[in-house]
Amino acid sequence: MSSSLPHEPGDGETLIFAPKNGGDSRIGRSFGTKSRIGENETRMIRRLYERAPLYRKFKCFSTTCVYRKYTEHVQFRRATPDDYENVVSIRPNVYNGYDYIPDTYHQLLKYNTGYVGFIEKEMVCFQFAAEIDNGRSVMIQSGRIKEKYEGLGLVSAMIKYGFNDVSQSANRVVSVTRSPSARDKLLKRNAHLLCTMDRLVFSTSREALVSTYRSANVDMSFPVVADASLLNDIFISQETTPNIFPENRLVIRGTVYELMDSNIDQILGLSDQVLVSRDSDTSSATLISFASIWHCYPTSVVFINLYGDMVDEKDICGHILRHTASMASSCREKVVVYVVCTKQYHKQTVRNVMEKHSWEFLTAHNLYAIEETFNRTS
Repeated sequence: MSSSLPHEPGDGETLIFAPKNGGDSRIGRSFGTKSRIGENETRMIRRLYERAPLYRKFKCFSTTCVYRKYTEHVQFRRATPDDYENVVSIRPNVYNGYDYIPDTYHQLLKYNTGYVGFIEKEMVCFQFAAEIDNGRSVMIQSGRIKEKYEGLGLVSAMIKYGFNDVSQSANRVVSVTRSPSARDKLLKRNAHLLCTMDRLVFSTSREALVSTYRSANVDMSFPVVADASLLNDIFISQETTPNIFPENRLVIRGTVYELMDSNIDQILGLSDQVLVSRDSDTSSATLISFASIWHCYPTSVVFINLYGDMVDEKDICGHILRHTASMASSCREKVVVYVVCTKQYHKQTVRNVMEKHSWEFLTAHNLYAIEETFNRTS
């Protein structure tokens, strides 16, 4: 994805993570961190690299000392609603201005535990964590750190603190990445690929969006809004689940859930709307969509996950238009929508639907949901 597009969960930014020995190589990527140990030290290490074979040993020793200097002084605690201003100030202009935290912090805090890290009195890092899957997994997301503290081990320390604080029973790592190299590294460590998804990105204007609703010949009343009872019925249905969720997993905005009733409150709480289409003869669910919306000047962002039968273009259009209908009168001048589907042959169908209704196709790529066993005693 180009730098002009909003980065969002699913690019590795959202992890369901059980950190091992304080974290591994994925942590730096997931929070956009990079090794930063000071300009003078960097120049000295570079000179050593050019002149001496002891470079690797010196770099390892010096970096470890710098890590220890900061990780021994950072203090963590749970975040509160009053931390809002400091949290959004940790990293201005996150994701090229498309950050969802300023618009959704208080909503996310209702369903997750926030963690903030301080060095002396300065707030330097933040993340959300939540125990899901009946205590089997911990979700870590929305991580950010002040730029001057990148690469100093604070992210690893924060993930470990949040994981141990929020759960006493989690025993596995489940993550979503769009990087084939990250996927391959995990699979070499005996991880399991749960599913591969397609994510398509589209853009339109507020004017075009309003015009679409006025002209579209689509019955948006057909999909029904799902509540907790309906979702639970779908999750336990032996007829519906194999067709809609063949991997027995639900991925929403980069977060992987098992189909458990204990996850439903969080799924509904973090989704602005869940819609279900049913077969007219059997009443079985045929298409389910989950949507999340946030606003960030000058763009409104819609994130939609589609599951099920995506052959009927009118049905797909009904879901997408209904998800975006609520924001037509209040959205920003530009609207970006992400559509994620789990079966690759649905990619062209979704694109056909969107382009027929004034949505400009921007890009598409794969997402990989991966599960890895974690031994808490390690």
